Amino acid sequence: MYIKTGVGRLKVLERVSSKFGNSCHVFVPKSSIGKNLKVIIGNSRFSGKEIVIDFFGTEILERKVTSLGTGAHIILPKETLGLKIKIIGGENE
Repeated sequence: MYIKTGVGRLKVLERVSSKFGNSCHVFVPKSSIGKNLKVIIGNSRFSGKEIVIDFFGTEILERKVTSLGTGAHIILPKETLGLKIKIIGGENE
């Protein structure tokens, strides 16, 4: 079963998580520092202005962006290492 939802003017980023200590992380734009972004882990795809999410094979998390040196990142559970994830949040300019 799939769920379709519109994303409006929000940015959708596709990233692959990498190792960070005992967990994982993914880099995001510095303009997102301090914001809460939605992280979609699992089967999903982006088409046009909507995202299609597999109801049974997907996990959606809300994470706060923190600064790391001169950049920004989101810390994720270590089970997401190497998985493709989608990040939704922050308005397009």
